[in-house]
Amino acid sequence: MSCSRYARRRSDNVMFRCPDCRKRQSVRSGSWFEQRGHTSLAEQLHLIIGFINHNTATSYARQWDLNRNTVHHYFHKFLNMIDSHIDLLMDVGDLNFIGGTIECDVLNVRHVYDDANNVMIDPLVIFGMLERETGYLHLEIIAQESQAVVQPVVAHHIPAGSTIITDSHGAYLRLGDDDYYHYSVNHEQGDYSHDDVDPLGFQFTVTANHIEQIWSILRPRLHNRQDRNLTKLRKLLKHLMFESCELDIFDLFRV
Repeated sequence: MSCSRYARRRSDNVMFRCPDCRKRQSVRSGSWFEQRGHTSLAEQLHLIIGFINHNTATSYARQWDLNRNTVHHYFHKFLNMIDSHIDLLMDVGDLNFIGGTIECDVLNVRHVYDDANNVMIDPLVIFGMLERETGYLHLEIIAQESQAVVQPVVAHHIPAGSTIITDSHGAYLRLGDDDYYHYSVNHEQGDYSHDDVDPLGFQFTVTANHIEQIWSILRPRLHNRQDRNLTKLRKLLKHLMFESCELDIFDLFRV
């Protein structure tokens, strides 16, 4: 089929046309973009770019003269697609740690509304694990930062023999007893980074600054209390995992 302009196709103005039977077919046919209302294909591609660039729905709607509710709808749909995509990759084992150097830390988020149970969680504790070699990031909501909670989570996700770097919180004190090489920094004494020797005898830097950079990305997105909703927060964590692993956004739209 050849592509030709077709004025009666108001949203895209182009359609595929068979040179023999002259039958017309939408350029979106058989794709994710099929049956997306009156939003043109070009506008939908712009919405994907805006989502990748972390534009707000309000600013992006104003920039491209789109309805704010339309932009919000698409951004929300993209988050749902990432949520499902990450769950699928984790279920089939395509997202996991390879046993390298993994930084672990927690972030406490104040006043998170649990819309399912109609209660306020204060604080909500997010446990993060970031592997330096692969960029694989795993974020998980836990009950509290304690040995009883943290150690089973670490054992479930991080393979034995890995090198783990944490701060000096008591929740991590026994990690060195569980088939891990454990290094720590002591923030209370002003130690945020220092050199040491890894298990293979090579010098490396002991720091948790990389996982803490993830918190610096997350905090501004939770500035407004209306964004501190447990359902939204879970999807936001999956979005950060998606970006850290450098997954292809267009994998979400393949059919």
